[in-house]
Amino acid sequence: MWERPKAHVLVADEIGKVKGVGRSGTGNWEGVGLEGALATLQQGVGEALDQVRASPGQVAAAAYGLAGLDWPSDEDRLRPVVAQLDVAWPQVLVNDTLVALRAGEDFKVWALDKPGELWYNMRSYKTNA
Repeated sequence: MWERPKAHVLVADEIGKVKGVGRSGTGNWEGVGLEGALATLQQGVGEALDQVRASPGQVAAAAYGLAGLDWPSDEDRLRPVVAQLDVAWPQVLVNDTLVALRAGEDFKVWALDKPGELWYNMRSYKTNA
């Protein structure tokens, strides 16, 4: 049986204060397929944006912590799915584990010279992931 975690979508203002929250079912493409992942994202993003009476085009930037984004080939597969949300750029896609680690750790992000590449340094683990 496929585990059914919940997807959460947050809309925040320019200082990071949460203004809207959307919830939906699992979005892991490996369990629900790419169409199922899109439906999950559309529901969550739609709910969050409805709460703040905004459209996708009014979003200044977006970060997605996606279950099933484990390899560069997964990002190639999922970026077109995310693009269908019509949310403005810039966008960053990462594995959902990094979102959880970010929530509980001292964390820094460095942009490197390759477009779209980020490095994460978590001091408590003293490693780059």
